[in-house]
Amino acid sequence: MIDAFRRLYGSADGIRVFRAPGRVNLIGEHTDYNLGFVLPVALDLATYVATAPATDGKLRIYSEDRRESAEWPVAEIDALLYLPGHPPNALERALRIPALSSGWKGSLQNLLTQAATTSTSAGNTGLTAAASSPPPAWAGFRHLKVTATQEESRTVRSITFAIVCP
Repeated sequence: MIDAFRRLYGSADGIRVFRAPGRVNLIGEHTDYNLGFVLPVALDLATYVATAPATDGKLRIYSEDRRESAEWPVAEIDALLYLPGHPPNALERALRIPALSSGWKGSLQNLLTQAATTSTSAGNTGLTAAASSPPPAWAGFRHLKVTATQEESRTVRSITFAIVCP
């Protein structure tokens, strides 16, 4: 991966490689923090990311699987979601990035729709659904303790937690 990074970007100074293990929820999605049940299962897949600092303020991404790349000024990415006045051409450009998650695409599409129907932007309407969702079933964090660990395989360990009552 580091060699491929060098071929694409010419340098690997300060490179860091990260791995995120694959997982899927067989039951439940965003229910665990609302006292619902969830059954996450580890997958024999992973996502790898190589990253290095850039001195020109640009984010450059490349997907090995898709053989696609994109380049954006970091300030423009930040401005699209968090500053007023969302330029439609920048929103359309962002929506053409196939790797964007559905959450990002939903926010950007809402901003584009909002820009087409109003003269000024009052914020990101794509975030209002999340902001108005029901609050968690309890306030703050719950204190947990590990009550058991089980080695499932050479690379998978299950951990059982219990709630610690104050």
